[in-house]
Amino acid sequence: MDDIFLIYDSTRTTPENILQYINSIHSCIQLNPNLESNKSVNFLDLTITRNKTHIEIGIYRETATSDTTINYLSNHPLEHTMATYNFLISRMLNFPLNSEQQHSELVQIVRI
Repeated sequence: MDDIFLIYDSTRTTPENILQYINSIHSCIQLNPNLESNKSVNFLDLTITRNKTHIEIGIYRETATSDTTINYLSNHPLEHTMATYNFLISRMLNFPLNSEQQHSELVQIVRI
């Protein structure tokens, strides 16, 4: 496995206990946690924010993201040229984003 997202009850355990337990299972297993900061954590291409009554999901882009795509006028098949945009639009429409997040993502896609 590569990426694991774990939600736990903080009244019953701590991140240190979880880390110690998982790393003790096998010598080849080493967990490198990315802990929550300001009630938010980035996981894969998501930003997951914990609120009192629900979890909010947003789209996360690393600062090193280049947003480089195949130029429309290049000699690539149209399917290759449009693949990134198809993915970005599909992700925007299928993630549970609120209207403000969806608009922000659309602006980002147009900018790309």
